[in-house]
Amino acid sequence: MRNLIPDYVLRLPKRGAAAPATPGEIRLDRNEQAVPPSARVQEAIRAAAGMAHRYPGAGSADLRAALANYNGVAPEQVVVGNGSDEVIEWVARAFLSNGDEVILPSPTFFYYLNATQSVGGVCVHVPRNADFTLDVEAILAAVTPRTKVLYLANPNNPTGTPVERSQIVEILERTDFLVIVDECYYEFFGATVVDLLPKYPHLMIMRSFSKAFGLAGLRIGYAMASPEFSDYMTRVAQSYSVNRMAQAAALAAIEDQAFARQKIAEVCEQRGLLATALRELGYKVADSATNFLLVSTAPLGRTSGEVAGHLLKSNIYVADFAGYGGLDRTWFRITIGRPEEIQALLAALRQL
Repeated sequence: MRNLIPDYVLRLPKRGAAAPATPGEIRLDRNEQAVPPSARVQEAIRAAAGMAHRYPGAGSADLRAALANYNGVAPEQVVVGNGSDEVIEWVARAFLSNGDEVILPSPTFFYYLNATQSVGGVCVHVPRNADFTLDVEAILAAVTPRTKVLYLANPNNPTGTPVERSQIVEILERTDFLVIVDECYYEFFGATVVDLLPKYPHLMIMRSFSKAFGLAGLRIGYAMASPEFSDYMTRVAQSYSVNRMAQAAALAAIEDQAFARQKIAEVCEQRGLLATALRELGYKVADSATNFLLVSTAPLGRTSGEVAGHLLKSNIYVADFAGYGGLDRTWFRITIGRPEEIQALLAALRQL
């Protein structure tokens, strides 16, 4: 049976089932919004459930129109998928062949690698600078005739580091392959390069409803690109990729931006307070423009695994990034939770 499976699929790591969050757990490991979506969004989900026996609109036309208006682009430039993970898969299926190369400034979001390798693509890892900023010259030096895609997460996950707009422009000016700027945390960061789409046809921008809008459980993401690139991505997509409830929730979330802005402000305030408290405890904390913090235990002479294991005894989950993407064994990531969750985290760290 193994003869039926391509070598590049055989090399993919196994993925076990991940249990959903349960009451009593403090989940600070998945970069989710800490509170449920607004009442308006929840009502839209309930209303849409009454039509769950009917297929949703293929291509998410209403949502694409709303997103076009939200971002100042044309509807034919927008594609909507079942989470940004699916949009990343469409990039791999639409633009990569076996042996094509994808440049990843590492460390960065793991799913770029998974999707690339699933179609036989080759990931070329370019280390970031010591402060996690981009090394533009190193990225450009890694380009070969087989380079098809460059992913720039802005801000980056797991480091929280923004990319300078001037660096993105420089890369766009000096390349002709697909440059994808993943703005999954745009609403926290506030800066975008959507306005560059008309000038650079090889630019694509990705976004998500999982973070700022609190719709991680419904899985909805989208991309904006030239109409030509967007067309090719829809050709490899499922006919009904985004379910009816997710489309209704996303539409309501766009209409209820005041709620999202309030929650973003609260997260940013808690992020600053947590960063200060962690530094007072002796941890090294990377600057962040997201809803999470990347933290190092190096000044305390511990490993991140020790800290994560201690927190787990209190039912507190953080993401251990020891050894990930070139990081040493001291780094872990904390999602900004509710104030009482952050206080429980700090209390457990003080015990340690």
